[in-house]
Amino acid sequence: MSSITVKAQARIDPELKEQAEEVFRELGIKPAEAIRLLYKQAVLHRKLPFEISLPDEEFDQHAKQAISDHAETLEGLSQR
Repeated sequence: MSSITVKAQARIDPELKEQAEEVFRELGIKPAEAIRLLYKQAVLHRKLPFEISLPDEEFDQHAKQAISDHAETLEGLSQR
């Protein structure tokens, strides 16, 4: 690997950044090291080193129903 490096930039929500950096501190690594680990694992495995998926359709339907039920309950309470 080359000893020359380049800068990678990303915009991140400040709260998320602070929360992640707290985890990195607990692990004893710097944010740049965490990013390098992400990149190395992506190259090594040719995928993201964690699963990314869409919500389960059945779960999504249950969530929508729960929201609907909650809205109906609130509406009923406000009419009293």
